[in-house]
Amino acid sequence: MLEDLLPWCESWSAAIPSSTYLVRAPHDQVFLDLALAAAAPVLVSGDRLIRTS
Repeated sequence: MLEDLLPWCESWSAAIPSSTYLVRAPHDQVFLDLALAAAAPVLVSGDRLIRTS
């Protein structure tokens, strides 16, 4: 299943700055920081803590 997603994935090699937006679960912070650094138009998550932060 993961190999089906790889054609749509991109790698990120630059440093990821920590954002001023904080999520309640510390292990989720990296996903928010990466989305903001990459100027992602959306962040899709099944984690309610991220969706409501």
